[in-house]
Amino acid sequence: MSREETIKLLNFYNGRNRLIIEILLLTGIRVGELASIHKSNLTENEIKLVCKGNKERTIYLPEETARKLKKYANSISKDKLFPNRRNIQRIVTIAMNKIGIEGSTHTLRHTSATMMYQRTHDILLVKEFLGHSTVLSTQIYTHINNDEIKRAVESNPLNFI
Repeated sequence: MSREETIKLLNFYNGRNRLIIEILLLTGIRVGELASIHKSNLTENEIKLVCKGNKERTIYLPEETARKLKKYANSISKDKLFPNRRNIQRIVTIAMNKIGIEGSTHTLRHTSATMMYQRTHDILLVKEFLGHSTVLSTQIYTHINNDEIKRAVESNPLNFI
């Protein structure tokens, strides 16, 4: 997804549903991981999760998102913060369809990983960010656009020999 599409998607909802999309886009977590978050998983600006493969992982949140999440958590009486996987998928799909974006909830994970890679150019950092055990799993998330490839070719030191 483009930056413009992500902004449209974020602005489609308010409240809990916006927070769901915001967390998915900013953290790259899987929908099932989001659905499993309880109040007890929250720390200052982090979420402690047991992820795919029973791996414990710390998810870092930007300060503003952490503030919104805590405010939301304090406003509800139950410990489980978000709906089940299917309902999260429905929330995201409705918004994507209404604003004309093709994809699914997993598209948000791809977008998050791609944007992280474009900012850092560090595949190992993206691997850790996504909670992958190998870089091979991460490579499918790192969409590199043609302009980046052209710049890399032009900046090759051998071009100037």
